[in-house]
Amino acid sequence: MADTELPKPEIIEVDKTQFIPARPNKTITPVQDRLQNSPKKVLTPEVLKERQDKAQQRRQLFEEEKVSKAHAVVEHAKEVRERAKLQPKEAQTDA
Repeated sequence: MADTELPKPEIIEVDKTQFIPARPNKTITPVQDRLQNSPKKVLTPEVLKERQDKAQQRRQLFEEEKVSKAHAVVEHAKEVRERAKLQPKEAQTDA
């Protein structure tokens, strides 16, 4: 059994000054600096109008969806009431 044992690995001392950082040219800048140095986006009247149109469409879709959900809830309530009238005992046990 003594012949099959693996030799112990040697511990190698490494000079840590020789390692190169992953991105030596990359500097970390605070968010505020990046925001100040970023190019300003100019809002032209066309872009502004386009954004307002998109926002209006989103609002309209949201309202339509809200109304359709409300109608669905009302329809469901009517169906539940109808079932309760037809079968009062079963409807109570289901709820």
